Formats: sequence, C-alpha cells, structure tokens
Amino acid sequence: MKGIFSVMAYAVSLQTHEIGGPNGSRRGTERCSAYGVQEGLALIATGTIAGLAAGLALTRLILPVGLAACLFPARKATQVDPLVSLHYG
Repeated sequence: MKGIFSVMAYAVSLQTHEIGGPNGSRRGTERCSAYGVQEGLALIATGTIAGLAAGLALTRLILPVGLAACLFPARKATQVDPLVSLHYG
C-alpha cells in the first residue's frame, strides 16, 4: 500500500498547478479531491486490468516452470559421483 500511495502522491504533486490553477482555488475544494480520486481510480483500473490479463496469460507457464525448477537440480544431483558426495557429506 505504501508504494501505491507514493506513486499517487507523486502523480498528483506533478499536476498541482492544474488542480489549484491561477484562478485562486483554495486548498481542499471538491475540484481538487475529485481530480485526485478520478486519476487514482483510472490508474487502479488500468493496473488491475493489466495484472489480470498478464496473470491469465501466464498461468499456462506454471507447470513447465515448476517442472524445470525440480528437474534441473535433480538431474544435476544424479550426475555427482557418489564417493565425492560421501566425502563432502
């Protein structure tokens, strides 16, 4: 949550001149609040949609990656000389 807050605070701070503007708006007006909330919701929606799409696309890789994570170390372990293994064990 700290990362989301930091990104949103930075994004809003970059556009402070647009929020307050030269029209003399006071701090805390509805315009300022609505602008920050609207931008935040747009970023959250975009991130959620992109995350769901990437998650669905990458679920097919779970089994091959898990298999490789088990297979390669096991294959390497079977190629070690048993006497060397007993010597260091």
